[in-house]
Parts: sequence; structure tokens; C-alpha cells
Amino acid sequence: MVGGVHPNFYPEQTLADIEPDVVGIGEGEETLLQLLDHARDRRFEDVDGICYRQGDKAVRTRPRTLMRSIDALPLPARHLLPVEDLVMSDRLSDTDLRMAHTMFSRGCPFPCRFCAAAQTRIQYRSGASARRELVDMIERYGIEGFAIVDDNFIVNKNKVRDICTSITDLHLRWSALSRVDTVDESLLADMARSGCLEIKYGMESGSPKILKAMRKNITPDHIRRAVQWSRSAGISVKLFLIHGYPGEDRQSTGETIDLLTELAPHIDRVSLFRFVPLPGTYVYDHPDEFDLHGTSSQPGWKGDWSQYHIHHNDTHWWGTDEQFAAVQAGYDELASLVSTLWPDRHESGPSLPTAR
Repeated sequence: MVGGVHPNFYPEQTLADIEPDVVGIGEGEETLLQLLDHARDRRFEDVDGICYRQGDKAVRTRPRTLMRSIDALPLPARHLLPVEDLVMSDRLSDTDLRMAHTMFSRGCPFPCRFCAAAQTRIQYRSGASARRELVDMIERYGIEGFAIVDDNFIVNKNKVRDICTSITDLHLRWSALSRVDTVDESLLADMARSGCLEIKYGMESGSPKILKAMRKNITPDHIRRAVQWSRSAGISVKLFLIHGYPGEDRQSTGETIDLLTELAPHIDRVSLFRFVPLPGTYVYDHPDEFDLHGTSSQPGWKGDWSQYHIHHNDTHWWGTDEQFAAVQAGYDELASLVSTLWPDRHESGPSLPTAR
């Protein structure tokens, strides 16, 4: 059985590429239990949310309805894994606190064109559910903090406040991912009181043109306010940047550099990434609109999904050679600025949001 982001978007192709018995599409917990009930008889036609093979034909069943409440799920079975895979002391901002990762919500409702968000309805756990998991990790592993790795944790302010209120007395430090336009001063103050020490914002670009093309639906002023409010609340700021989105040029890169330089005194960490047309994104699915080349929907593709890795990927994805040269020069300038202003904190490591 296989599942995850890629199978969600390409179940038939996954079935052909990997040749599993079943591909899961969407939420997997109830699907998994139902599949196990039919492991012997292989009668999968009444299991929602899967793709499987009948003879030479790939068959999709009905889409699985999202759970009404993910509070009903048991806690992650961390006891089945080595402690060193779960508990770390170099992953929570710039601290050495003993920490673990957790998820308090699923999904992201925003339409960013560079992001492959398979679930657009957001589901939150309750504050009581979040507290139960954190208490369990305190008792089992002695954690001092945690990182929330949800696609986009700070969307519903009431849900976020419920979690903050429920965990404040645990005296843990924590971080989360957010957009810049879903926070306000009051919410950030509540988060700080509950132990939030860092927010990682998807800035992506300082260019209004590129932000509009990305469908981020934010402006440089949103970015400025989020940074200012966070620092005023005593919360550190990390920014994620994506350079090289279709349409990027020296002017748009200059606007990003200018905004980053302006905000630099208030920014603690920066992660700079190059644009990659990830499978499942709007850009990937509309290659002609963005003058893409080398994607799986075009002639000459050799079936190598690994070319879409997000780290240190300098592939010429779109535009002319002249346009790519300008993008490359702009990236070099931006990368030099980041490494100069944040010499010990410039990260291009594995902790990336999928949706922002």
C-alpha cells in the first residue's frame, strides 16, 4: 500500500510506476483499516479513496469524505520508533532545547500556484487534543519544546487561541509556520504567552508583481506588518524565500533584496530556495501558460521524478536562455546577501513547509 502527496495527485501513474496492490488517495487512517479487513479477499471496490488494479485496468473508487473531527485519531505511535528519530536538540529555532515535531491541523485553503496542497479544507485538532499529545511527550521523552509542522497552522484564529490557552501552563517553547496575512497583534501576544518563540513566514518575494503572479494574495506591507508585530510580541522571525518563479527578472529580484535589507534588523533566520515546478502545482499543470520545459506532460521527459527535488536545484525550467541568465544572476546576488546578513543561519536544509 502506498500513499502521500505524490500518489494523491497521480494515483494511476503511481500504480504503474511502483506496482503496489493499492494506492491511497486522501486521508489514510480509515482507508487503511478497511483495506486490512479485505487483505485476504482483495475485494476493494467498496473502500473509498483508493486506486487499484482490476486485471489490466486501473480503477478509482469514490473519493473519501474527510473526517468531521481529527480529534478522534489516536496519538502518533512514537513508541514504535527510535527515540533519536523523534527527539532532537538542534531543530527549534536557534536553541538547544530538547524538542519533537507535531501536527495540530491538516490542509491549507490558499491558492498559491507554486504549492502542491492536496487538501484545501483545513481541519484543526482541539486544544485538549493538542495538550494530551504534548503531556504524553513530556512524560515519555522529557521534551522542553516542539515545532508545529502543519502546512499552515495559523489560519483560524479561534482554533489557534484554543490550543494556546490549553498549553500555556506546560511552559514549553514552540514554533510554527504561517502566512503573513493571517496574524494580528492580539493573536501574536497570545501565542507568545503560550511559549511561541519563532514563526516561519512564507515571504517568498518582495516583488508585488511576483507575489501577484504566485497568487499569494499578499503585499510587501503584509510582510512588514507581520515582521514588526512578531518582534513586538517577542517572537523571532524566520522568512522563506522562493526565487525564480516564472516572470522573475532583475527588477523583481531587486525589490526582494530591497525589502529584505529593510527588514534585516528584525529577521533572525532566512531560508532561500529556488523555484521548482513541483508536480501537483498549478504551474506544473499549465506548462504552456508558464513556458515550462522538461515536465512529465511534455515530449522528451524520461520519467525521472527525482529532477523535481527542492534542494540546490538550478534547472532552467522556463523562458529563454537570456531570461534564465538574468534569473541566475539575480539569484547569485540574493544568495550573497542572505549569506552575508545571516552567515550562521542561512538554511537550505530539510525542514520546509509545503504550503504557505
